[in-house]
Amino acid sequence: MASAGAARATLAPRIAHAGNKKDARCQVVPSAPLRSAPAERPRRAVLARHAAGVVQSTARMAVLMQTMVPSEVSFVLHTESTQSDAPGTCLTAEVAVGLGETLASGTRGTPWRLEVDKTTGLTSTTAFASIGTSLVMDAGGSSVKTRAVDYSRNALSVDPAARAALGAKLRDAGVALETAYGSAQDVEGGIVDGEVYIVQSRPQPQ
Repeated sequence: MASAGAARATLAPRIAHAGNKKDARCQVVPSAPLRSAPAERPRRAVLARHAAGVVQSTARMAVLMQTMVPSEVSFVLHTESTQSDAPGTCLTAEVAVGLGETLASGTRGTPWRLEVDKTTGLTSTTAFASIGTSLVMDAGGSSVKTRAVDYSRNALSVDPAARAALGAKLRDAGVALETAYGSAQDVEGGIVDGEVYIVQSRPQPQ
């Protein structure tokens, strides 16, 4: 996971105006390490540490607390396409209404899936969203509620220009992160009032 402090210093010049050049900015949400604990040992984590040359007995897991972003839509972004025949030229995004837990928890249904050319910004829609509910924060930000999604009224379903605009913003943010960290990135974030918020960026598994 990218350090928020390092990300601010490294990325701010590159993604301060990701997407809409006039008014859309890419914000890095601050996080604070609270404590360290012996790392968990699920098989996938053990294998990943072994591949990275990390000795299991020395592994530690940081516990982070982040400000919750009241995302209108959330996304998971792979800066190296997981679908294209030429993965280095495109990025893949999965997008859902509301908070990112909808994507992370594998809620039944399909998110929007976008393939975006990293050079031209051309956005192709490979799947339309069908997830029936979304998670949203209440006005005071003190609780999360479940709401039904009406895709007949959602611009990302009915307006190709809205998908193209989102694809362009995600392309700008993804390319900036990939360039800053020197490798393909697995990114999580959300959109609030047209701005891109990055809550996590880590090396994309190969």
